[in-house]
Amino acid sequence: MAKMNPTTKFLLALGITAAAGLAAKVLYDRCTKAEKKEWRSALPHHGEVGLLALLAGAASGNPLLTGAGLGAVVTDLDDKDEWFN
Repeated sequence: MAKMNPTTKFLLALGITAAAGLAAKVLYDRCTKAEKKEWRSALPHHGEVGLLALLAGAASGNPLLTGAGLGAVVTDLDDKDEWFN
């Protein structure tokens, strides 16, 4: 397999993670109130994890981590006021 260009790595990670974040939202929206409460208590916002990954990826120069982090952040912006609370 040919070596992948860093921009391609970034875009691929961004797209896959954004798709996963949107899928998580669809699944969450289909949950009952009790399931949503359980989900919120068990898992962090994917924007929180994404922001940490984005910063780590940018600091280390890792395009996969940077793209994945950005994808998670962008798909959880609606809940940004609830991150790290």
